[in-house]
Amino acid sequence: MQIRRTSGWLLAAVFLLSGCGDHNNLFGSLADENSKQAKLEEAQYALDKGDCETAINGFEDVFNDDPDDVKVRVNLAAAYLCQAGFSVPGLLEVAADFATTNGAVDESNIFQNITAQVSTLIPDQVVWKANVCEAKKLLGGDANQGTTWPCSSATDADGAVWVYNNDLDAGFTLAIVNLVDAVLTVADALDTADGIAACFESGQICTITASDARAIGNALLASQDAITASLGVDSEVTDAIDGVVSVADTDNDGQISDQEMVDYLGTQGIMGSSCTFDSTAEEYTCI
Repeated sequence: MQIRRTSGWLLAAVFLLSGCGDHNNLFGSLADENSKQAKLEEAQYALDKGDCETAINGFEDVFNDDPDDVKVRVNLAAAYLCQAGFSVPGLLEVAADFATTNGAVDESNIFQNITAQVSTLIPDQVVWKANVCEAKKLLGGDANQGTTWPCSSATDADGAVWVYNNDLDAGFTLAIVNLVDAVLTVADALDTADGIAACFESGQICTITASDARAIGNALLASQDAITASLGVDSEVTDAIDGVVSVADTDNDGQISDQEMVDYLGTQGIMGSSCTFDSTAEEYTCI
């Protein structure tokens, strides 16, 4: 059975980044400022304002007291994505446009548009990688999973992505976290702005290592797998993820090789499409 997750649902229930109104009125009816609900409201208010660190601290406080609460895990993961420097509302807008007939976003430019949602204030790679890995561990990891990038989602004995408590919302959010991992890897490796590599826009040669290209492809596949693990949750976002993976995986073998990923980035206009591979340096140069 498929359950349709809409962009509106995601904004309302997970990434409430559009503002909550008057802060004093919001807390006026809460008798105990130290209650779980009050702490959640305070953390969500910080997330609404883009105060990522305060949001993380607030959600972590609740999580430490109640680590089994899936909603707390989901919201803490949202705060980690905020700290990583990615605009989830921007992703939702791209996905909604992709779902629209004759929209500006289609298979030829969808990944470029998603990559454009990376903040110009993206933190250094140590920070964003740590935040992405923490989010993955919350939603699909276990106590023994490391948080050193590249941090692949935990899998079961059959290789399927494991989702915390088999929860639909956790799986759906994990898919977004893996997508963000792929996009931030592109942004970090190629210094993208508005979805275009700085080297490509300036007419220079772009380089990307084979390991980075593989990391991007693996994160995209993990994003798609998280949806599958969530009992077929469906939404505009998952349609967008499927749209990316189906085109990037040119030989339809369920894998995205480094060569396929580099070719895909070229067709998306993120960097040059004429590439050569240096086997000694293990990197691609594209013009």
